Amino acid sequence: MFNERLKSLRRASKMKQSELAQKLSLSQQTISLYEANKRHPDLETLVRLAEEFHVSTDYLLGRTEHRNILSKEFIHSSNIEELFQVLMEIPGMQLDGHEIDPIDRLLINESLLSSLRLSRSIRKER
Repeated sequence: MFNERLKSLRRASKMKQSELAQKLSLSQQTISLYEANKRHPDLETLVRLAEEFHVSTDYLLGRTEHRNILSKEFIHSSNIEELFQVLMEIPGMQLDGHEIDPIDRLLINESLLSSLRLSRSIRKER
């Protein structure tokens, strides 16, 4: 599963094996061996791969279908409205043990944005 996910993520990023290898200070042959399922990365390399593709290590290893696209860089560089939007687009999000349907996603998003507007209004009055 890891090899398939790695290859898929690399191709989706329109990156050659050699380009990924260079970013991670690895050889192109190492990336090729990972994708051929003939070698597996150590923990440090696995984490670096996950960070490069903005996915969780669990996603890379096939333990979940959720990519976990919220990287530290994205969280720190985004405004709260962008974060709300990304959260609402994560597939498989659940509320009370049930997947959130599109109408509930819209209601939750509007509620969060409304709370944000109220917070801003209160802050201005202080």
